[in-house]
Order: sequence, then structure tokens, then C-alpha cells
Amino acid sequence: MKRIGEILVENGAITRVQLEDALDHQAKDMHGKKIGEILIELGYLNYESLLAYLEGQLHG
Repeated sequence: MKRIGEILVENGAITRVQLEDALDHQAKDMHGKKIGEILIELGYLNYESLLAYLEGQLHG
């Protein structure tokens, strides 16, 4: 199963640079936030888009 970040990049929802930035933030985060939460906080993705891609990952 592909990781959600890779799916988002492949579908053009975010760029590779945005994913790498979010992963850098995740590595520094001491609270264990999920990559989707960080992408939303950084303004790279909205909640509705994340839900749609997560649903696709579950059912696809």
C-alpha cells in the first residue's frame, strides 16, 4: 500500500517539495502528528481533499 503523501504527489494535490517540507516538520514534531495534519497546518491541503484521498486509499 502506498503512503498517502506519495498518492497526493502522484495525483497533483501537493508537490514533491511540499511533501518533503511536511516530512521535515513531521520529523521535528514531538507530538507525533500525522502527515495529513501537517499538510493541512502548512496550508498545502485542505481537510476535505485529505478525506477524499484517504477514502480512495481505503476503497481503491
